[in-house]
Amino acid sequence: MFCMAIEKKLLIGRHGLAPQKPEGGSYDTLMPEAFPPLYKYGSSLRDFVAEHNLRLGDSFLTHSTAQRTRYSGQTALIGAFNLQPSSGQAPPQCQEDLEEYDLSELISREDTDFSMGTPFCNSQIYKNEGPVPIIDYWLQNPDATEHFGEAIQSGRSLLQRTTQLVLSDARRLLNGDYCLGVMVSHTSLVEPPIISLINSCLCTPITSVKDIGGEFLMGEFSELLLLPTGNGSYESRLTLKGETYPVNLEKLGKI
Repeated sequence: MFCMAIEKKLLIGRHGLAPQKPEGGSYDTLMPEAFPPLYKYGSSLRDFVAEHNLRLGDSFLTHSTAQRTRYSGQTALIGAFNLQPSSGQAPPQCQEDLEEYDLSELISREDTDFSMGTPFCNSQIYKNEGPVPIIDYWLQNPDATEHFGEAIQSGRSLLQRTTQLVLSDARRLLNGDYCLGVMVSHTSLVEPPIISLINSCLCTPITSVKDIGGEFLMGEFSELLLLPTGNGSYESRLTLKGETYPVNLEKLGKI
């Protein structure tokens, strides 16, 4: 299918439930209880898939180099397209179950553009307080390269890079080859570009994660909807945590 003047969706979210390291961060695997909510979320997209008569080949998956992001995106798409396993249990209950599905068409269009890994931040603050103060510091001090004496990546650099990756995937949709895109990443990497999208239509920019309802939970997604206007352009809006925000993609970069 050649997806042109129909609505498109780009899902942007955090990987599913993963076991936690004592020093902070996640081990690179998904817990068994991660799979049902990821599949259920994907199932909520079936009306969109059916309305536009989409097939798996009309979608793509962008993920980091961590396998937990890849497995999360695959599980959501299995639910969205109601894919059936060649054998074994449906829906998938663990990462081994994903091997029972024919994902070859999807795997050929997976990429790891979001694979820069966890950015440099104050690791002690992250361990003790989580990602929120880390992200807020980036937003409120965009040019800082230190945080309480520890070297960090500047917030401006992080925002620019992650936002451009989101715009790159939006461009893949707008170019007409795909109708549905899924981007799965990690906390502290997914919130900054989402805030950039929301800020594109605000006079006073958001400078705290609490203003978008807090950090992304494991397995939580936002949806960037691209709606054709009838004159060859698209109107964009983002849905997150039950709220909807207008988005101006052209203000963020060339689309």
